Amino acid sequence: MEAHRLNTGFAEVELKVLHFHPKSPLRAWNAADELALLHLQDIPMPARARVLVVNDTYGALAVSLHQFGPDSWGDHHTGRLAMMSNLERNNIAPDAVNFIASTDELSGIYDVVIIQLPKTLSLLHWQLTKLRQHLHADSRVIGTGMVKHLPKTMIDLFESCVGPTTTSLAQKKGAAYFFSL
Repeated sequence: MEAHRLNTGFAEVELKVLHFHPKSPLRAWNAADELALLHLQDIPMPARARVLVVNDTYGALAVSLHQFGPDSWGDHHTGRLAMMSNLERNNIAPDAVNFIASTDELSGIYDVVIIQLPKTLSLLHWQLTKLRQHLHADSRVIGTGMVKHLPKTMIDLFESCVGPTTTSLAQKKGAAYFFSL
């Protein structure tokens, strides 16, 4: 059971992939998710921060940040189902996270955005272009992913769409790009 518990400064949650099998090595989060959540603990976040999570494969980020009532923006129906299952597994109300389909428009301004970086630059460019109008001068944007899926051109793309970028040191093969406007 411990292999499926994610303990962050925000919550300790049990997370499983959608079609969990006890013999499967799959976990509902990766080192990049842990790194992003660790970074969030180190930055001042208002209690009423408006949080957006993008491309959250199994809901690990959104479930961990449920106390902020985050929006989860993505295009995987199975990801939404996994997130809902993980909310239920942890006795968290299903409306603690607002799922927004990728074909729906975002609304309002976000203080914190965590984006699981997609493998394709064209999808990332589209998402960042849509996202840009929902950020303010003090918004924090964290792009996170596994090192093997992060081409160096992603930093250039982030800088052209969002603004100045700093990069974290990789930990457990996960890396994060930190952005402030």
